[in-house]
Parts: sequence; structure tokens; C-alpha cells
Amino acid sequence: MAYDLNRFTLKKSMTKQKKDEKFRVNEHIESLVKKFFKDNKITDDFKIEENKNIKSQLITLIEKAVKIEEQLSQKNSLILESIIEDDDVDTTSLSNIILIDFNSKIKSYFKSSVQNDLKLLNLFNDKKIIFFLRQGIVTNIYTELFLMQTRKQLLKKYANSSVLDPNFNKVAVSVIILLAHQCFNNEYIWNISEDEKQDIEKIKLKIEKINKNNTKIPNGLIGLLCCYNNISEYKILLDYFRDKKNDSILNSLIQRQLIEIQEEEEIEKDIKSLTLIDDNISLKVMSQYESNPYPRWLNLTTGSKYKNYFDYIKKTLPKQNLFAKEFQIKNVLIAGCGTGKHPIEVAKIDPTLEITAIDISKPSIAYGIRKSHEFGIKNIRWAQADILKLNEIDKKFDLVESSGVIHHLEDPNKGFLMLDEKLKKGGFMKLGLYARNFRSSYLNDIKKYKNENQFKNDIKSIRKLRLFLINNIENDKYQKLFKIPDIYNSSGFRDLIMHVQEHDFSIEELDKMVSDRYNFLGFFWNKSNSIKANECFEKINPEKSKLNIMNWDSVEKKIPEIFAGMYQFWLQKK
Repeated sequence: MAYDLNRFTLKKSMTKQKKDEKFRVNEHIESLVKKFFKDNKITDDFKIEENKNIKSQLITLIEKAVKIEEQLSQKNSLILESIIEDDDVDTTSLSNIILIDFNSKIKSYFKSSVQNDLKLLNLFNDKKIIFFLRQGIVTNIYTELFLMQTRKQLLKKYANSSVLDPNFNKVAVSVIILLAHQCFNNEYIWNISEDEKQDIEKIKLKIEKINKNNTKIPNGLIGLLCCYNNISEYKILLDYFRDKKNDSILNSLIQRQLIEIQEEEEIEKDIKSLTLIDDNISLKVMSQYESNPYPRWLNLTTGSKYKNYFDYIKKTLPKQNLFAKEFQIKNVLIAGCGTGKHPIEVAKIDPTLEITAIDISKPSIAYGIRKSHEFGIKNIRWAQADILKLNEIDKKFDLVESSGVIHHLEDPNKGFLMLDEKLKKGGFMKLGLYARNFRSSYLNDIKKYKNENQFKNDIKSIRKLRLFLINNIENDKYQKLFKIPDIYNSSGFRDLIMHVQEHDFSIEELDKMVSDRYNFLGFFWNKSNSIKANECFEKINPEKSKLNIMNWDSVEKKIPEIFAGMYQFWLQKK
């Protein structure tokens, strides 16, 4: 199988400073895991619930180590293999570690003197990459291009060979199933060449011929079609699975690509609408999310334990002694709940809450309801509604959360006022809004190119625009885009670059929107960005308060990437 990935490989040398850091990190890892190792194996004690905090520390440390060494040590690999056995492991926190290590193995293979198809496919015989391709989304362009080439070469081999070596087929089918999961996870964003399109048609013809003879369709052929589109898009496969019992190796694909989607279609029929949806922009946005429920997430992390939701709010704030008394939070509105991860995470933090989760897209809500059943969540009321008509709902809330939503309205301020109307005096609001400083510096060039070339926002246009980016990856203005996770899945890409409606904000505009009615309680980030943001603030503004939103303007100018996702912040109503 032919590959050319040299132009995507960066050669790094290890400085003395890096060597010293490597030594310190590995010493710290050793101190945490020493008691859990016996005869070079991890004991069962490591797997108990009480070690969640240790595992979290280890993930952070192992990521530092793998970034220095560019591969996992044998001990760190064993630690990771144990961690991924947890039901609630966060795939995003492991992505850098697993992909950097996998890339090192790919590079070693291409440097080796012995190269053949079986040896290449055996790169996938690794618990960590098997886990990640099933559960996560590849967010590394080198890994992605290797996987795309593997998919293409396997398709070519199966489409143009009448007989395959049984040993090759056995290994290849397992890899094909993994690739099919990954393609489903990223919503088939990878480019499809003309050669591949011709080979897909050859596979279809083979399947039709086999089906006419009423014989079993080989799993490799089914899996390859599922690498390019959902099972439900192939009528011949739907008919086949209706009449035939499938092999167990296909169970997970059929579950995710067929059974779960059918369940969501049934759930959708019973979702109630709390408001009319007749605003032109709202209808456009609804159309986008109904055809692409986003994101199709899989698992939840347990995270830290909290006494209640107010305790959680306090512990996410930069200053935790803001409140002289406890606040009772009971009724919660999640406005723009998408596919449900947000309200389900809130429900898990505090099961005593009464949560109303609304969204404009019924298919997205249906996904959330199915996942809430999966996780045993019973304190969420789900409904379709337009934020612009929240005044039609006769209820006020102790807490309103809306992340990544009102910036998609024609007038975001009108949406904010609607959220404000639903919040009780003294209540809390959590907002997430696009940051102009970051988005203009990263996205203006590609958006200009998109507009000049009149790209639509369908999957063919996404692939075409993305192929332009890949072909121009050596250009600095495009290379930085591949650091953004949303570039690697269709809905994320569409949201980032091709959304039908969006606004962005400056910190000054945030202040103007909220300061009359609300006290600013602070921005919040993931762990690494939080450290970076607060260190920068303390260096630039050592005497200033973090509770004045305008004091963060100078920090944003210095490190705009801390707001790469959005401005995310807490408010309290005056």
C-alpha cells in the first residue's frame, strides 16, 4: 500500500531543558504508580473509583512525557491501557497521547527495511488505538492522512481482487471496521477521490451479484461501504440485514449506524414543541442542525464530586469566596441543548435539579433523550423551542445556561434579553459566545476564500474546502487551522467556517451587553488554558481584579487562543 506523508512530518531534537523536564515528569509518574505495579503488571487496586484523581494526574503527566519523547514508554502504555478500561474515560483528554504514540509507530514502519501489507495493518493491533478509533475523533492531520490512505488502499484491494489471502482478510476486516467507526464519528469528512468513487461502485456491484445468489456478503465489503457512508444510505445493506443474521464483528457498526438512528427517529415523534418556530433565521439554523445533529458524542466523564450545583459553580470560578451565603438552585433552563451532553452533564452533577432542556432541532433532542436513557438520567424535561419566544413559557429559573447558541441569532442581544427574562433576580447565568479576536486571526482568510468561491455548506463542499486546506497546509495562514478540533468533523467544520448564521464579540461588547443587569463572576476554561490565562493575567495585571471583565482585554490580546472555543463565563443577576 503506497503512502507519501513526508511533507507532514516535523523533525524535532531534544534540548537539555527537554531532557531535564522528561526526567522530572517520569519521576512524578513513577511516584504515583509505584504501588500499583507488581511484576511489571498493573494491579486491580489501580482500577477502583478512589483512584480517579490519580488517573487524572497521570493523564496530564503522560501527555507531557509523550510530547517530549514522541512515543509512549512501555510503562506509560500499560497505564493508558488500564485507564481506557474505565466506562467514563474522556477520549479528548487522551487524544494527544494516543495519536502521538500511533504516529511514532507509523513513522517507524516507513523507516523499516521490511514493509508489507500485513505488517502495516498490524500497527492497528493496539488496545489504545482500537479504543480511540471507535470512541474518539482523530484530530491530527498526519494520523488522518495515514488512515485515509489506508482506507483508500483497502478499498482498491477489495474492489479489484477476486480472491484475497485469508490471513490478510482476517486482519484487514478488523481494520476496516475500525475505520468505519472513525468515519462515522467524523461524519464522513475525509475526501473521496475519483478512484475511490469508481472502486465503491465496483464493491456495490460485487454485493449485488452476491445478494442475487442469496449467499453471505463478506464482512470486508460491508465494512468498506460503511467507511464512506452510513449503513442506512445503502438500500441493499438495509434489505440484507433485514433478512440475514449478521456476524458479531458487525454488531457495533449496526448498533451505531442503524439501530440507534432508528431509535432516535421514533423518539423524535413524541418530542413536544413549547413555541412556534417561524423566524426566517431560526428556520435556517434549524434546517442545518436537523440534517446534522451535533455533536454525536459517546461517553461522559465522571469528574469531581460536588455537594450540589451551587458548589460546582463556586469551584469553577477563579475566586471561590464570592458568596456570603449558599444559594438554592432547583429549576434550571438549558437553552440550546443540542444533542444533550450539556444537560446530561448538569443532571449528573446534581440529580436533585429540575432541568428544562430546549433546542430548535428535534433530531438533536432525540439523540439527547436516547443518551439520557442510556445513562439513567430522569430529571430532564426535553422540548423543542425557539429562544426568541421564551416569553411564551410561563416559568422562571434559578439558573440559565446557554453555550454557543445566541451568537447564531440574527440579533444576539434580543436572545440575551429573552434568557434574562426567564432568570430570577439573584440567579446565575452561564454563557458561551464566539470571540472575534481569535476567530478573525484564525478564520478570516479561509472564510474569504470560501465566500469568493461560493462554497455551500453541504458535505461535498466541506470536503472540497478541506482538501484545499490540506493541499495548502504549508501556508502559515492555513496551517494553524489544523490545531482546532472542529476542523476534523463535518458538523464542527460547518459550525466553524460555513455556518448559515453567526456573530462574534469583543470583550468590550460583552461588557456592554451584560454589565447593566449582571455581575461578572469570571471566565472559565479547561485545565491547561485556565493555567495559561490566569498566569498571563497575574503577570500583566497584578493589581487588578479578575471580576472586572474589561481587565481581561489585555490578556486576550496577548494570548487570543485561550478563547479558541468561545468566551465562556458566569454571571449573577443583580
